[in-house]
Parts: sequence; C-alpha cells; structure tokens
Amino acid sequence: MLTALLIAIAPAGLALAAVTDIAERRISNKLTIALALAYQLVALALGLGFGEIAQSAMIGLGLLAFGFALFALNVFGGGDAKLIAAVGPWMGLSAFPEFLFFTALSG
Repeated sequence: MLTALLIAIAPAGLALAAVTDIAERRISNKLTIALALAYQLVALALGLGFGEIAQSAMIGLGLLAFGFALFALNVFGGGDAKLIAAVGPWMGLSAFPEFLFFTALSG
C-alpha cells in the first residue's frame, strides 16, 4: 500500500503539470524541483541501492541537457525541458526507450 502511494507521486505531479500547462501555458519550477527531489526520497524509502539511484540521477542530468538543447532549437519549451528531466529518473533505465518514444509521440 505504501509503495503504491509513493509511486503515485509521479503521475500526480504529471497530472498537475498538465493541468497548469493547459490552463496557464506554464509549468512551475517548484513542481519540477519537487518531482526531482521526491524521486530521491521515494527511492531511498523503497530501499533502492546507491547504484540505481545514481543511474537515475544520470538519466535526469542527460535529459536536462537534451531538453535544453531542444529548447535552444525552439523545439521544446523551457518547462518541458525541465519536466522531462525531473520525470526521467522515475522511469529508470529499463523503461527509458519507451519513455522517450511516448513522450515524443504525445508532444
């Protein structure tokens, strides 16, 4: 039960980001920071190892660089670039290709 509740943080944050993006055409920095930090806390609470947490952090940093490159090319908005970096660690390496595919498909 607790595991499901902790994992539900990411979809709830994404739903909030979608609503605010549609309503205000803006994704809050506080929300993206909260999602990124929440992953770290949830990972520790679920007992993930240092290697897996570090790997997820590297995914987030890589996506941040990728997102800002797309922002510089006027493909992404700034909020989108930060949001993809905050959500990437939640996906992990095993779901990374699907995450990128469905993000591109829905974008």
